[in-house]
Amino acid sequence: MEHSLDSKSFLIIKSSVDDEPVSEDWLKEEENINLLVDSLSSSFDEAHLIFEDWIETDIVCGKFIGFGYTQNEEKGICKMFMYPSYEDNSWVMIGLYESKASEYYYGSDFYNLLINIKEK
Repeated sequence: MEHSLDSKSFLIIKSSVDDEPVSEDWLKEEENINLLVDSLSSSFDEAHLIFEDWIETDIVCGKFIGFGYTQNEEKGICKMFMYPSYEDNSWVMIGLYESKASEYYYGSDFYNLLINIKEK
């Protein structure tokens, strides 16, 4: 089966320092989540929020969001968990992007990362 260059599946782990103080409260505001989804989806032709959920563990609290996207007529989904790191005033993001035509699946790796977060 032949895939286009847009047939992607990848995990991303990113930490981004913020100029403003990070907080769980910021993630609870619907307006901020809309800004986050807009920012994450800006490189796609089309994107729409599928779900959002608040996740709390003994170690971190954060927002789990999913959005569908279209890029060059190919559809996909992004699942992203984001939480504040107070130690260095940053946002930590763990994401999984998968196009529908991808031959790889990293879902189990993604969920393994989430359940094995050891520090904020």
